[in-house]
Amino acid sequence: MFDHLNGAKYYYKLSLKLGYHQIPIGEEDKPKTAFRTSRALFEFSVISQGLKNGSPTLQRIIDTILGQLRWDCRMAYIDDIIVYSETFDDHIKHLDQVYSALSTANFRLKIDKCDICKNGIKFLGHQITDDGILPLEEKVSAIRNIPTRKTAKATVSFVKAAEYYRNHITGFSKLAASLHKFAKYGRNHKFKWGAKEEEDFQKSKDALTSCQVLHCPQPHLSFRIQTDASNIGIGGVLMQVHPDGNGTIAYMSKTLKLSERKWTTTERECLAIAEAIKLWNPYIAGTEFEVYTDHHSLYWLTKQSQNNPRLDRWRLAL
Repeated sequence: MFDHLNGAKYYYKLSLKLGYHQIPIGEEDKPKTAFRTSRALFEFSVISQGLKNGSPTLQRIIDTILGQLRWDCRMAYIDDIIVYSETFDDHIKHLDQVYSALSTANFRLKIDKCDICKNGIKFLGHQITDDGILPLEEKVSAIRNIPTRKTAKATVSFVKAAEYYRNHITGFSKLAASLHKFAKYGRNHKFKWGAKEEEDFQKSKDALTSCQVLHCPQPHLSFRIQTDASNIGIGGVLMQVHPDGNGTIAYMSKTLKLSERKWTTTERECLAIAEAIKLWNPYIAGTEFEVYTDHHSLYWLTKQSQNNPRLDRWRLAL
């Protein structure tokens, strides 16, 4: 979603007042929401929080209301709407369009949760400004204050919370390598927390304090991909070449399967390139881009057959 904010300098965040409750339920569907109390049987006449299709329905309605300019100057995530513009005059015009559309649809706003004409806003756990995108400090602080885990379930919860910001962290999968195994633990697995797990736990938290600023991609600049591989994982970074240096768009990291860890160094390094190009294909498709790797043997990948079926398949795909 953040990719569309390129060039924006003015932001306006709107929040619907009880957004779900502003959508009526059809008469034929009301019995499906019935619930019993000590006094009587009741049915919802509007969408309530918790309905399985409530969020998709609200999202679809808001997207329809915002119209064709949804990704040009405004976007929405459930009941939060942001309007973004490059100039102040455009911003006023865009705001008028959004207000008119919401008023026509009879939607009400929660004024105390609206941020008006800002140079930066908080959205989906990130701080967004014209300088770039960073995780919210309060969110990062909450994760860093999580104590040492005592169960597999608690460990998985920590990893999932930290993974939300993995786009900002170099080699996150490698940092948390020993923690990923707990996602496969069942009830019969004995939870063991040793020195390695504690080390990776602390490294993952420390990495959150040095999260990199990410930039929105600019269509007129060329892309550059840099990859690397180790015995346990692969990683990469997508950048654009700016006049004053490289601007980071996103980071990638992935833990290798046990079978992949047995591959040769050349195969692992090539896998890193293949996975990076696959992940970032929406950015680089149809454009010229550069790939940087520290494994010189891959220079010959596109020059001649490698007598290796796996490398040859990647060569043809690339």
